[in-house]
Amino acid sequence: MKRKITALLLTAAMSLSLCACGGAASADSAAESAAASEETAAGETESAQESGSEGNEAASNYEGETLVIGVWGGTWKEAFDEACVKPFEEKYGCTIEEEEMGDNIVAEVIAQVEQDIDGIDLAAGGGAADFCAYLGTKGAVKELDYSRIANAAELDDYAKTTYGVGMYICAEAWVYDKDAFPNNPVGSEGFFDTSNTGERSIRSWVGSGILEQALLADGVAYEDLYPLDLDRAFAKLDTVKPYITKYWSSGAEIYQTILDKEAVAGEFWFSHANRAINDGANAYVSYQDTAKFADSLAITANTKHEDLAYEFINFCLDPEVQANFSKLVGYAPITQEALQYLDQETQDEIACMYQPYEEGGTFWADVDYWSENYEAVSERYELWKAA
Repeated sequence: MKRKITALLLTAAMSLSLCACGGAASADSAAESAAASEETAAGETESAQESGSEGNEAASNYEGETLVIGVWGGTWKEAFDEACVKPFEEKYGCTIEEEEMGDNIVAEVIAQVEQDIDGIDLAAGGGAADFCAYLGTKGAVKELDYSRIANAAELDDYAKTTYGVGMYICAEAWVYDKDAFPNNPVGSEGFFDTSNTGERSIRSWVGSGILEQALLADGVAYEDLYPLDLDRAFAKLDTVKPYITKYWSSGAEIYQTILDKEAVAGEFWFSHANRAINDGANAYVSYQDTAKFADSLAITANTKHEDLAYEFINFCLDPEVQANFSKLVGYAPITQEALQYLDQETQDEIACMYQPYEEGGTFWADVDYWSENYEAVSERYELWKAA
């Protein structure tokens, strides 16, 4: 039975939201991934250096323990269960419970720690690196000890932040309906082209992405993005605000918005866009000016299962586990070592996630900027939407 946090949530001036980027895959890829996960999990006895644990004796002590993880639901959770949760339980003999928190995860983690009540041990799938940093400033998540995460050793700096370690690369790309945009615009070109008055859609809460993209569309150089010129960014968004008819808040909404043509241009998590296209939507994805971030794992400050939490994080960063999760969720693995376990077509599709801005047109969100400015920018974004 799942544990529920019963304490009152923070009475904040705004609702804090996280970027969950769940995706879905075909039955064939799910079966393939499940088989690969079972093969990986069966009979493995890793050394302390390989597993990041304190040895097999310590790992065996996890039998009977329970790790509670805060997650998003939907297709993201299905992929997470198949690639990570089930094989981990089988390997270590422990139990994993999941709390589906959705975009309440930030407020709930802060409330849990401030009131020192039992809750989740690990935040997953809604833990974009900038929000992990924000939780860190609130004392709600632990500073990570990377000596205990062996599989993180080769990760790039963008994936290894003080309070969260990346699990996969999520990104918000541009999606255009081919009937409304027959000339196939690249990047933000079509979205901010007001000669086309078709409906637009952007995210319902602020965060790394749309403001940076608005500045890029207005001619700001990538290297000059931060600190964000908010006046200029909102002025650029003002030019298309009359055409924004949908503020999405989940992957399911993205999928349906594209399929039903509720909007013909949007800034969307690309996994859900590709899923809609695979299911018949007459649309395409442009990765130019794509905002990307490392969706991360963070350990709550008052967890009573710290060792098990570290063991689970390290397991999720194993290259084969990474590849299995990527097949199911539709995003890029955080470690390029996982690419060897993916087919060439998939590798080609996500290659831009690993390229610098000058080569692939994608950019990394500035974690420090957003952890320091999220509350103020969020308040301004909400006022802008309501105006």
